[in-house]
This record gives sequence, structure tokens and C-alpha cells, in this order.
Amino acid sequence: MKLQDFKIPLLVLIVGSALVILGAVFKVLHWPYANIFMMIGGVCEVIAAVLVILQLLKSR
Repeated sequence: MKLQDFKIPLLVLIVGSALVILGAVFKVLHWPYANIFMMIGGVCEVIAAVLVILQLLKSR
């Protein structure tokens, strides 16, 4: 299996992680929309995990 096969899931995971970190910073600073950033980031990470699992199952 090549890294190219996981290009999209890795991108989604990186974006999700960045949103979760940004949401945590917003939360610490008591800025608005922290929960929204963290929720969207968490959903992106779950989607990335599902995409990786589907890719692994497809390659079998």
C-alpha cells in the first residue's frame, strides 16, 4: 500500500486536528465559537478514520 492511497484521509485528519487545536485555544481564551471548532474538527477526524478503514478494506 502506498501513501498516495491515503492522501484524502490524511488531509481530512490534518484539517480536523487543526480545528480541534484551534477550538482548544479559543476555549482557553474564552473566545466565542470554540465548541463549534472542536465539534467540526472531531467530526472531520471521525470521517478520516472511516475513510482509512474503507481504504484498508478495499485494498484487501
